[in-house]
Amino acid sequence: MRMLYINNKKRAFSIIELLIVIGIIGILAAMAVPPHHGRRRYDSSKSCFSNIRVLQGALEMYNMDHSVMIPEMNEVVIDILVREKYLKEAPVGPIPRRCKYYNQGDLLDTGVIYCEYHGSIDGSVAPAKDYGSEMTYGEYQERNTTFAVILGFFGLAALLTVIAIPAKKKKN
Repeated sequence: MRMLYINNKKRAFSIIELLIVIGIIGILAAMAVPPHHGRRRYDSSKSCFSNIRVLQGALEMYNMDHSVMIPEMNEVVIDILVREKYLKEAPVGPIPRRCKYYNQGDLLDTGVIYCEYHGSIDGSVAPAKDYGSEMTYGEYQERNTTFAVILGFFGLAALLTVIAIPAKKKKN
């Protein structure tokens, strides 16, 4: 009767198996990891533009109810709108120290309300100079796509390396 001997040596992972895992993880990470920081910046400008719309509506209602028309927007006018109950409270921007609301031009004609930091809704008033750190939604999507492509290339390179290593061993 023959005795079978079992080899108790533990087998370690080969470099090929590790590269396959790294490649798969890289491709999955490229699809799954969104850059939340850019999205938060985009959302802060949208929140500020929403406050501008609320101010425009409150000012329009005030002007329709009173014989005195308010042709400008500043902190004093916002206090009047709150006191007269056209606003529940003064709007607080997403960046409280920087988001202050003013007007450019006569609001009774073609003037616009804008945020000192984010600019106007229609883009007629440019944002502050240090607003350059903020990102438009298009830039946000472009950065997310670029990130995904770079991680995808790393994953693809790892997989190609895995394919190339066995081919070299067979030639020898």
